Amino acid sequence: MSNIVNINIKILKGLTGDGVARGIYCLVLHLNENKNMVIDRKNIKLPEGFYCYVDSHHDLNNRIKEHVTVFSRKNVQKKNMKIDHVIKHANQILYHNTLETEKYSACKINRELKALSEYSIKGFGLSCNCKSHLHYFKENPLFLKEFHHVFEGRKSSQTDKL
Repeated sequence: MSNIVNINIKILKGLTGDGVARGIYCLVLHLNENKNMVIDRKNIKLPEGFYCYVDSHHDLNNRIKEHVTVFSRKNVQKKNMKIDHVIKHANQILYHNTLETEKYSACKINRELKALSEYSIKGFGLSCNCKSHLHYFKENPLFLKEFHHVFEGRKSSQTDKL
């Protein structure tokens, strides 16, 4: 039984003409129990619940594949990003959405999702002024109409359920 509930790793059409899709992606991860982990020599306590992570990348296909590889091979020692530590401990990846665009910044979408969350996990920011791009939800955010409104009207590569 797969614990990747709604991920579609299809090849995305690139906006740049070079076959590379650039844009923003969003993952919703589920931890079914409290987790303590050390990331960058800091103890981080993550309670059971749902975590929404927003990022951007110049090659969405490869970035999503990297995250799925970390998830599917829990024993992978090399983790390229802080979020990979959380992905490694997640029991499910519930949602994946990509926006093939350079028009909307990841930070803009991040701020909208942060407003819906209970709180943010400090230190999961990008090279930006945001304090975090990882947000905690006690309940599944996929049941929030407002969560889906964040992505409506923006060019989305994948939002349908598997």
